[in-house]
Amino acid sequence: MTVQAGRLDHVLEIQRATTTVSDAGQPVDAWATIASVRAERLRASFDERSKDWGDSSQATVTWRIRWLDDLRLSDRIVLNGIPHDIKGIEPIGRRKELLVTTLYQK
Repeated sequence: MTVQAGRLDHVLEIQRATTTVSDAGQPVDAWATIASVRAERLRASFDERSKDWGDSSQATVTWRIRWLDDLRLSDRIVLNGIPHDIKGIEPIGRRKELLVTTLYQK
């Protein structure tokens, strides 16, 4: 199966954690955008629960993107300003595409 351009209807920013040094000499952690990719949303599941400490909700989404070298589980995806943690990366074919599973918790 190949990625069909017409199905790539979402724009995702892929960000990686970086550390810089402030003017005061203190390390500052931040996220830097390393790529902007188009993606197809394949599956999404949503879960809302009431816990002792209040309500919580989470969304697990699987995305299909074109091959991207050096994508890591420690990276994150930002969609419409909302960060999603990467929980799984599955290569499909020989460097053709990736299935990326993300988790968003609120």
